Amino acid sequence: MLALSQSSLSRRIQHLEHRLGVPLFKRSRIGVSPTTAGAAFLERAMAGAQQLDLAARYAVAVDSGEAGQVRIGVTSSRTGGLFGDVLRQFKALFPSVNITLTEDTTSRTSHNVAMGTLDVAFADDAERKGIDNHVRGSRSITSAMVRAFC
Repeated sequence: MLALSQSSLSRRIQHLEHRLGVPLFKRSRIGVSPTTAGAAFLERAMAGAQQLDLAARYAVAVDSGEAGQVRIGVTSSRTGGLFGDVLRQFKALFPSVNITLTEDTTSRTSHNVAMGTLDVAFADDAERKGIDNHVRGSRSITSAMVRAFC
């Protein structure tokens, strides 16, 4: 339900018709009905409103970490075992998150996280000697992945 008076709504529709240069409604003493252009406009406007609603829901899901993308760097020693199990569990909990895995050396994955081309990197403690632990930003997805893995 719109929170507008009938006269206010009528003025807004007339303003829209003026801007478009076409009548959207046929008006008579017994009521109004949409013109062909009006029906076409309404159909597209409804589709646009639905897309706007989906975009808003997606933005909320990305902000909460339920959707989006996470780019993970991993050393070859981490590709199986516990990491594989955690990755499967994470994907089951967050099916709308697109995960990109990159396997590389510890120093290159750490460098890529620091440069922002990866969101997080996982390496064995023995391989990380002298390398700072990096997690880029405070993204919800990355934080959830780190909490799940650590």
